[in-house]
Amino acid sequence: MQSLPWFREVSPLVSAGGVLERWKAMLKKEYAGTLLVTSFDILGRTKGLHPLGYAINDLAHYQGVVGAAGRTWPRSHSHELVGYIRAYGKALNWLYDRSHRTSALKVLEAHIPGMTPGLAAKTYNVLLGSTGGFTPDAALSAAGIQTVLDLRKRYGTMNGAESDRSKFTDSTFYDRAEK
Repeated sequence: MQSLPWFREVSPLVSAGGVLERWKAMLKKEYAGTLLVTSFDILGRTKGLHPLGYAINDLAHYQGVVGAAGRTWPRSHSHELVGYIRAYGKALNWLYDRSHRTSALKVLEAHIPGMTPGLAAKTYNVLLGSTGGFTPDAALSAAGIQTVLDLRKRYGTMNGAESDRSKFTDSTFYDRAEK
């Protein structure tokens, strides 16, 4: 957004749901622009959408897609949550092992509508590249979370609320999964 200071003046910022809802709305031309994640940005190019910028180019750190839960559910489902985090970590290790690239591309093609072999390869390269994409160890980025909170405070729904990241994150279950 920093490279697009005019954008806020041209088009009001509105809540439009999660990435899938925003993607569908963009295809229907309901919005002038939105934030997308890979592979939706790559698919968007094939549908005539044009990237206005990438967070990685404007922000030193940014926490992208995460798994999230309220505070109550994890306490009563800690075994399941730790198992999920461990499985997610193993899945990332599998993806980062380049010997599984062909199988990973087939999974992408099978489970994302409109995904072609060429788009799957581009998506794989972005998500598993050295900048952006997945974090190999599935860890949260403290600096990335702070950037998200600062942006929400500036542009979003926090409206001056406390932006101390420790109020929004709890590494207890991640730490248990790593043991």
